[in-house]
Amino acid sequence: MAGGEDDPEQDFCERLDRLLGEAMGLVQATKHYLERRPAGAMPVAGELGHLCELDRVTCRLGLVIGWLLRRKAELAGDGPAAAAIEDDPHCLQQPALAELPPALGALLDASAVLYGRTVRMAAAGECRPDILH
Repeated sequence: MAGGEDDPEQDFCERLDRLLGEAMGLVQATKHYLERRPAGAMPVAGELGHLCELDRVTCRLGLVIGWLLRRKAELAGDGPAAAAIEDDPHCLQQPALAELPPALGALLDASAVLYGRTVRMAAAGECRPDILH
């Protein structure tokens, strides 16, 4: 299909690209957060909750980016249809930890919003503007 101004497929691809850019920005922010930890540092007592929440962020981002890339490949004719992104219970939960560093809390919040938007987009089978916000 030739991409014209009113081409819904082109618009969909542009939205996928923007969402992928947002996800990659969160990956970069997560990388910077991780780089602030001392190299080879072993978790200390009480840090398990912190590490579990960091795992939640990376799990969300991995699922979102994987689905977006599969969907882009499908649209380009380079791959099979993208399966729906799972409503992973680990990713859907947003527990509050009292001792959570603010930077990690911000990553958790942003990744939860991104994951939710991607799940709704995948469930709808299309990319409507109201789904992305």
